Amino acid sequence: MIDRAIYYMALGLVNVIHSFNPDRIVIGGGVSRAGELLFPQLREMTHKLVMPSYQGTYEIVPAGLRDDVGLVGAAALFQ
Repeated sequence: MIDRAIYYMALGLVNVIHSFNPDRIVIGGGVSRAGELLFPQLREMTHKLVMPSYQGTYEIVPAGLRDDVGLVGAAALFQ
């Protein structure tokens, strides 16, 4: 089941990469808590699915704020 979820997440990321050509993709929220269980496999699957011309042009990283990103963003609005 995890492999299937990783495949579909990678497929979504490939669509983002092909559409917008980002330098970095930051994944936050609950998904980022999976850490090393998720990210190496997600990077590998994304690399396999992305067009060769896009390989090596992006990085996939967990969000530094993890689950607190929404809270910090909301707090920033009230300063």
